[in-house]
Amino acid sequence: MVFKFRALSGDVENFARDYEISEENTLFDLHQLIQSDLNFDSSQMASFFAVDHEWNKLREFTLFDLGEEADDMDDAPVPMDVMTLKELVKEKNQRLLYTFDIYSDRSLFLEVLEHKKVEVGVKYPIVTYSEGEPPLQIENVSEEDSSIYDDVMEDFDDFESYEDYNERSDDEF
Repeated sequence: MVFKFRALSGDVENFARDYEISEENTLFDLHQLIQSDLNFDSSQMASFFAVDHEWNKLREFTLFDLGEEADDMDDAPVPMDVMTLKELVKEKNQRLLYTFDIYSDRSLFLEVLEHKKVEVGVKYPIVTYSEGEPPLQIENVSEEDSSIYDDVMEDFDDFESYEDYNERSDDEF
């Protein structure tokens, strides 16, 4: 059997993708398909999240085993490569978040559109529908947005240089 996922972006209004992937594949396989389709840099961190129908995060599926333990092991993060889609997807319209920009918490919204039979001659996983440009993988920080580091360094520029401080200190003695 094959799952058909629809992916939408909260950042790009006209972006949509449909992915078909075998129920035997893992979340890691789906991650690789998305990365390849959107030309994302595979060295960046990403996670899937099981979510409820209101998009509230329930459980995280990570690229690597983070060795984290939770009070309830049912809540501990699970590596993507050990979770098959048939273990995870239990109903039509089930939802997942694919967080591709961990630091800015930017994600694709995935929903299962259908669970169908394998089509003869089709090599899965596959992109079956593509509309619009994908979101940027890493959000560009505009000049208006500044980091804490930039703010601190700007304040630091107001201090006298070490040489100026040192010369004045010597004169005072």
